[in-house]
Amino acid sequence: MFINTFAYAAVDAIQNSKKQFVSTFVKNEDVSKILNQFVDAQAQYTKSAIDAGIAASSAFSALVTKKVK
Repeated sequence: MFINTFAYAAVDAIQNSKKQFVSTFVKNEDVSKILNQFVDAQAQYTKSAIDAGIAASSAFSALVTKKVK
């Protein structure tokens, strides 16, 4: 979908800045790996939530604008 492209780009930008923060300030490799896995999980969850929201709003909008016969 076209709409989620922009939302995904925003999520990716935020997640990349989080990963940059981790790589800059967290010097322990094990802790850094765990935090980056958490950031990846956040991105996956957020993108799924975006998809669900778009699907729900599209379905609702189709229902509201449906012509009654």
